[in-house]
Amino acid sequence: MTVPRVSEAVQDFVARDFMDNTGYMVDFVGHSAFCLEAHRGGLLHESDLNQLNLYPNGYGLHIVTTRAANRSAGRVDINLAQAVPDAADRVVTLAKPLVDVPFAANLTLACIELGLLHESAVAPLVAQGPECGLDLLSTCNDSLGSLLAEEQRLTWGDEDGVAYSDVVLHTSIVGQTFQIQSSGMNVFRLSLPETIEGDFVEVNVLLFKTLDALSHYGVPFHTPASWMGKDGVYTHTLGEVYDELKERIQSYSREELFDYLMDLDCDEATFETYALGMEGEGPHEEDTVERACDLLLEMAELDTLFSFRLDYSEGSNEAHRKVEMQTMRSQVQELIDNGSAHSRLLIALADALESCIDLSDRHFFIGGQQFEGSESDGIGLFETILVVVEDRMSSLFDEAEQGFNCHAENCAEIYTALPLESREVVAQTIVPIIKRTQQCLAHLRQIQLSLEGTPNA
Repeated sequence: MTVPRVSEAVQDFVARDFMDNTGYMVDFVGHSAFCLEAHRGGLLHESDLNQLNLYPNGYGLHIVTTRAANRSAGRVDINLAQAVPDAADRVVTLAKPLVDVPFAANLTLACIELGLLHESAVAPLVAQGPECGLDLLSTCNDSLGSLLAEEQRLTWGDEDGVAYSDVVLHTSIVGQTFQIQSSGMNVFRLSLPETIEGDFVEVNVLLFKTLDALSHYGVPFHTPASWMGKDGVYTHTLGEVYDELKERIQSYSREELFDYLMDLDCDEATFETYALGMEGEGPHEEDTVERACDLLLEMAELDTLFSFRLDYSEGSNEAHRKVEMQTMRSQVQELIDNGSAHSRLLIALADALESCIDLSDRHFFIGGQQFEGSESDGIGLFETILVVVEDRMSSLFDEAEQGFNCHAENCAEIYTALPLESREVVAQTIVPIIKRTQQCLAHLRQIQLSLEGTPNA
């Protein structure tokens, strides 16, 4: 086991292992001829040929061939631009995603027929031939997305007294659908008078019935009642407690309600006390009872002042609701004509009612998992649009927000996917939905701004 013998043994093992596993790579005739020419051309030296003596079974030839090939490659310079003139274009073409050209063409025709695109903008793209699909889709995406104006994609707010705006609605063509995605809550805050009284009582009723009409005929956004009212999506159990205690709440002072809840035996109660954060026998923690009082009294305030809706009672239909909105429109106009101090808000309500009346003749429902989207996971796109009353019912809002966030945790993203399967669907369903979304958001913003500039602010 001297050093030379160990080296020979290792070399022998390496050579045999190579030939057993990858010996098929060696072409004895072709590689030998190549190495001979490389030696004659000066690419291989005498010392390089020693590998043939160390590994005579083919591995040595493989090593020598590899050296000759590497040295040859180092002396060859290929100008890609001259060899393949359109190489850069080929790389870009290969990088483009696969597009269903007939689908892109049909969608383009739909956009042209709807007046969203002009033929002159499409002609240069079509001239590209079969590779025009991606550019056609991009153009259609911009055209459909333009129906939702940039100003309606924003939510406004303030933090530490500093105003800000964030883009919360995004659009894109994904597969064969037009997706509208939400990256945050779009909150419309209404600055109402501290006390609802005098001539504003009638205006207040008209305001919340108009909001209900917009959520029915526009898009199904959340009003205060649907968000956190007694029949609200995220306060339903609390609403049942309120219904059970409604008579007490109406007749008790806050102190009397506090005393009643403080000594309440939750095990004997006929309602779900856990919705109030209470359990077991009294007396309970004062902070817990204070919050329970806040929730119930705020629920009563919301139920009394901010839960006005159109008539959906048994036997009513769209025709009845249209007449109801027309009556409301007349009431609004009469108040304007009489010189109401709230005329700016009333004008905004008149515009919104006019849109709802017009939409009622061709109304179709949006939502209820009608389209693919996040609604099946817990939160629908339009649930991120929310109207709240500024500086009121904060405890109730927090309660509803917790419920919303719990549902939203199941959604990787909040979106709705509108199918683009045919020109008819695009014209009759998709474009009307996008336009309704734009129109509804515009009316909500107009109502919000009108309240900020009136005696109510």
